[in-house]
Amino acid sequence: MRWWSLGIALSAWAAQHGEIIRMGPGVTPPQIVSKVEPTYTQEAKQAGVQATLLLYLVVNESGQPTDLEVISPVGFGLDESALRAVSQWRFKPGKKDDRPVAVAATIEVNFRFRGTYFDAKAEQLRTSFNAALFNLQKKIKPEEAVKQLESLAAKKLPEAMFTVGTFHATGTWLPKDEARGAELIQAAAAKNYGPAIYEMGRRVIAGQGFPADESKGLAMIMEAAQLGSRVARHELGVRYQTGQGVTQDAERARRYFRLCATDGLSQCQYQLAVLLLEGQPRSEHSFLQALAWLDLAADQGLAPARERGNLERANLTPDQVTWVARLKEQLKQRAK
Repeated sequence: MRWWSLGIALSAWAAQHGEIIRMGPGVTPPQIVSKVEPTYTQEAKQAGVQATLLLYLVVNESGQPTDLEVISPVGFGLDESALRAVSQWRFKPGKKDDRPVAVAATIEVNFRFRGTYFDAKAEQLRTSFNAALFNLQKKIKPEEAVKQLESLAAKKLPEAMFTVGTFHATGTWLPKDEARGAELIQAAAAKNYGPAIYEMGRRVIAGQGFPADESKGLAMIMEAAQLGSRVARHELGVRYQTGQGVTQDAERARRYFRLCATDGLSQCQYQLAVLLLEGQPRSEHSFLQALAWLDLAADQGLAPARERGNLERANLTPDQVTWVARLKEQLKQRAK
């Protein structure tokens, strides 16, 4: 059974003799001749992941994909699976003035569930959870919303157990009861709920209710990040960027910032953009990609992103402005 679907969209750039040129009259895009299907990983199936990742690549004059990079990753082994598959694709090369040229492209790989992996009962509970949380946030009959969340927690829905546990731990919406809060958070973590595992890891590092153990806590935060926790991914990005508790590693920092930037966190989008702008060597592709991330962060009200974006884009050509806008929309569609 196929668990995924594919789509391809070509960007507005081509390269000739190592130089980036614009797509336009006389330039034809590459066409897929053969492709290898990516594997939907067991890890992703078990986590119930449905997502779309965006790949950047250059199809060279021989029709081979090069310079592959995941622009908006999803984790769970799917990024690596897509890279392995697309690296084996073959294309009819793009042409300019009837001569083969290297063309830059973006490729979407969509992973979607079908059939037996859809749990209708769990989905119904999550729908009720989202509705109750929305009503609580908007203060629409908040007492009823809290009771609904408690009911869902009693039904062992991890999201509800974690939320109600947090309410008890902080004394928000429910009477403060740290023991009950810890019990519910631990129960949610036992069901592999990423945010709960992250909270447990944070508490272990801080020695909050547990013997302080930075190594054990970091392992839990890494597990939470692997399970999709946005805050865990952001924290690991910061840690690898600064070397706090881990060996400093700019590539890993960039990887985690990409994950939480795709998750829609403005601070991650900004920090990823800064790494792309300040990394060496800086290519035109990384520069324009950074501007797209800065625009997304600025749209969420992050002032430093707006200021840096205005500074960096001062000398953009009209074609570059168009490319950034297009990439921004592609990335925005994937932000959660």
